[in-house]
Amino acid sequence: MSEFEKLQNNFIKLRKAGYSLRQLARPYPGITFGDVSRIIRGIEPKSPAKRVSLGLPRLGSAPMCPRCGVVHVGRCTAGRHVEKSLFDQPVKELRWRFDHRETLQEGRQDETVNR
Repeated sequence: MSEFEKLQNNFIKLRKAGYSLRQLARPYPGITFGDVSRIIRGIEPKSPAKRVSLGLPRLGSAPMCPRCGVVHVGRCTAGRHVEKSLFDQPVKELRWRFDHRETLQEGRQDETVNR
């Protein structure tokens, strides 16, 4: 169980015991009742100052991409590579495509290769 999950469970228990969100936020400097509400709903604070105030590590863990298993800064581009030109494709793959009359993509239009 991560530090955030422990904090979340603690807030949930105290909330069920009758504490208000403001009472839960009071011992933590810089934390508002809105932050406590988001923590209860499972949203981790992104601000390093708020994370330190709550006793969490300064930086949150980066989620791994479920598609390729790597941490990305932006969107995953695995499996989306489209050659821009027929000349950019490997010769063996291009030859196989010609032999099997596979549809080739060049830019935005699809063309069927015929002999």
